[in-house]
Parts: sequence; structure tokens; C-alpha cells
Amino acid sequence: MTKATDSDSTAPDQEAPSKSALKREAAAILKLGERLATLSPAELSRVPMDPEVREAVLETRGIRSHQARRRQLRLVAKHLRASDAEAVRTALERLNAEHSAALRSLQEVERWRGRLTEGDDGVLGEFLSLHRAADRQQLRQLVRGAQRELRFGHPPGARRKLFRYLRDLMG
Repeated sequence: MTKATDSDSTAPDQEAPSKSALKREAAAILKLGERLATLSPAELSRVPMDPEVREAVLETRGIRSHQARRRQLRLVAKHLRASDAEAVRTALERLNAEHSAALRSLQEVERWRGRLTEGDDGVLGEFLSLHRAADRQQLRQLVRGAQRELRFGHPPGARRKLFRYLRDLMG
């Protein structure tokens, strides 16, 4: 008489995931739900998800109690496991990439504003050669106003105008 072992009943190429792997996956889904709860309404509308997931995420936003919020986030994770979490993860990665690109663009504008207000006229020529659409006279006036503000310690009104002009021009 031979005994059947567990390895005989399951195929060798289909091993069950380990307990640790299941815990890591559950933690990743919970983290995905937490990330969804922090999105703005506009960003949330761009993420494809089932209606019950969306409703649970929207309910999470109004909860202030720590324990109640944790329970609600676990409910969001439960709904995510039942739906297509991979599509949600992909959409969040795309949103993160767009956010990073926008942040890099603003940082570039900030660097140019800093270089232009330092007082070197060569930087203005370099900027104008890279951005042909810039109005030389208007840019010069904005730079002079920002430099004057820095020199006399005035509030940053002209620096903000210069930043907006550069952002619109470079964006």
C-alpha cells in the first residue's frame, strides 16, 4: 500500500506561493489603496477602477479617525484584490511619470530664473538663443525688476512674474 503525498497531488511546476509572498502582495495592494486615497479628484478620475473601489476610496477621504481609516483602507484593498489591480497600478505609474516630468520642467524654469536674476548678461543671451520665441524687451524688463527686488529685499512680485513668463514660454 502506497501513501499519496502532497507533492503527488500538485504539479511540480505549479507551486503555491509562500506565506511571505502572499503577505507582500497584500501589503502592496494596501499601499496601492493608500495611494489612491491621496489622489486629487481629477487624478482619481483618470484611474480606471471598478465602481465599488472608487466609492470605497471616496469614502476614505472623509474619514478622520485613524482606526476607522485603517478599516476603510482594508476594505479598499479587498475591493482591489477582487478587481483588476494591475490596471490601477499601471495608471498610477503613468500619473507618477507625468508628475515627475512636470516637476522637472518647473525645476528647469526655476534654475533659469535663478541664473537670469544673478546679474550676468551672458545668461540672458544664452536663454534668448535657446528660446527664439521670447520677447527680448519684456524678458529684460522682468529680469531687471526681479534683480531690483533681490537687491532691495522687496516682496517677490516681479520674480513671480518672471517665473510665470518663463514657465509659459518654456512649457
